[in-house]
Amino acid sequence: MQDHASDAESSVLSAFEPEVLVQQEEGSQEDLTSVNSRRSRRYSIKSNQSRNLLNKTQSLLEAVRDDNLITALEPQVPTNQESFIDFEANPCQSPSKTEEADGGACDDNDDDDNGEFHKDDQLDPPPDGGYGWVCAFCVCFGNACSWGSNGSFAVFLAYYLSHDYYAGGSDSLYALMGGLVLFFTLSLSPFALIITKRVGIKPAAFFGVLVMVSSSVFGSFSTTFAQYFITQSFLLGVGYCFFVAPLSIVIPTWFLHKRSLAQGIATSGAGVGGIMFSNSSNALIAQTGDPKWALRMIGLVSLVTCTIVIILIKPRRPIKISGSWKDDFAAIFKWKVWFSPSVIFISMWFFFYMFTYVIYLYSLSAYGTSIGLTAHQGSVVNTVLSVAQLAGRPLMGVVMDRFGRINLTIILTMLIVLFSLTFWVFVTTYAQLIALAFCSGLVLGFNWISYATFCADVAGQVDFAAALTVVSILGGSSASVSELIGLKLRDYTKEKPFLYCQVFAALCAFVSALFLLPLREEKIRKMMISRRHRTLTNDPNNESRLRRFDLLLKPGIGSYFLRMLYPIKA
Repeated sequence: MQDHASDAESSVLSAFEPEVLVQQEEGSQEDLTSVNSRRSRRYSIKSNQSRNLLNKTQSLLEAVRDDNLITALEPQVPTNQESFIDFEANPCQSPSKTEEADGGACDDNDDDDNGEFHKDDQLDPPPDGGYGWVCAFCVCFGNACSWGSNGSFAVFLAYYLSHDYYAGGSDSLYALMGGLVLFFTLSLSPFALIITKRVGIKPAAFFGVLVMVSSSVFGSFSTTFAQYFITQSFLLGVGYCFFVAPLSIVIPTWFLHKRSLAQGIATSGAGVGGIMFSNSSNALIAQTGDPKWALRMIGLVSLVTCTIVIILIKPRRPIKISGSWKDDFAAIFKWKVWFSPSVIFISMWFFFYMFTYVIYLYSLSAYGTSIGLTAHQGSVVNTVLSVAQLAGRPLMGVVMDRFGRINLTIILTMLIVLFSLTFWVFVTTYAQLIALAFCSGLVLGFNWISYATFCADVAGQVDFAAALTVVSILGGSSASVSELIGLKLRDYTKEKPFLYCQVFAALCAFVSALFLLPLREEKIRKMMISRRHRTLTNDPNNESRLRRFDLLLKPGIGSYFLRMLYPIKA
């Protein structure tokens, strides 16, 4: 036992000998050095990663700033001479003569293509003003007496339902009638454009006015629901179509860089008409105790106003009647245009967004009734919605021209989604509903600004009518049943009877925005191709800019999404 104790004591004492202490100290220093080295490497790696991320962010910001500067400095070429929708004016662009041209006379000129607008607009650029402003305000008042007068339908609907005016009329049938007006107006537009090509804008538009007035007059003498249904759905839709469609091709002939502003002014007429005809119709019905004279008043005012509009309006160049009926049908029903990716994306965006637009337009006053408001308060809500559209559409046009039409359309579509899910769902008072009507009205009708400008930007002057046709047909098909779907989604047995309707409106708006993302990618890709070509020609030593273009144009899914989300004007 003593031997073991002495061995343990000697081992403990040996641990405190100088040589052992030095060895232990050196081992500790080596461990500390190793730990510090590892920490230093980790810090160096993190520092390099942060520095790389910072450099990439700075490079991206510089690239975006440079591309936006290029866009801002994009030159506006002087006005050319030839006509919009004139198939003979430019044989290189004419659908019937493109294949016949020989010797490369019709080769694309990449030097003239900036990728932002269609080549037609660059070869024959509109003046962006002049008499075009007169035409913009003419279309504004024309829309006031067509689309705007249709805004008074809610006033008539409330009277018909409360007084059981027509036997057999129900909520569903009246809702279907309102949707069919939009359907006939939009889906019959190709035939109206063909007639316009054959007889000219003014005769076609005046025919539309006569049909519109006839629908109001005959509607006032209707004694059965079937008669009223035919006059105020089919006949009214045909009249709107033949009046609005010829006017719709005038604005793009006068404007390019200010096209959205001009379109905003033109479409704001719907707000003007909604205010004017809703209040006057309501007053006349209250005074006479019958809707007949209100309908006749709408017809008379529309006749006088639209006749003045037709006298004053004109395209930038007269439409030349040429070719045959077969050629005109082929120019409108041009499958190459109809099935082009850009036109399909625009069509699907418009198709889904029309559900949201119509539900908002016709459901806010009914929602007011569901939360205990009176019919008069519901009428005030519609008036506020119309006032907001009157103010909002020109404003949206200015912002679209400034920051990009596709960019702002996506933002406004998502804003409607937010309004539906975070605002409308929780509205319980009159003041809140007024606020919702004003806020949503400011941005709600941007689709009427965007869809025509998108078609003009994508299809160009010659194929504009063909692109507008397919977009209108798809939009009309969804509009025909939008309010009926909104009506069927209401469930008055629940605490929030409009909840399904509100969610459906938000979902349709969200889906419509998704179709604009590939359209944006395509536009940015064309812009980058054009800018790379110009840089190689004019500034071949600008390596940083060329590297950026090569990165953006590189094939692959990563570059595709980079172009789609690249934050520049588009």
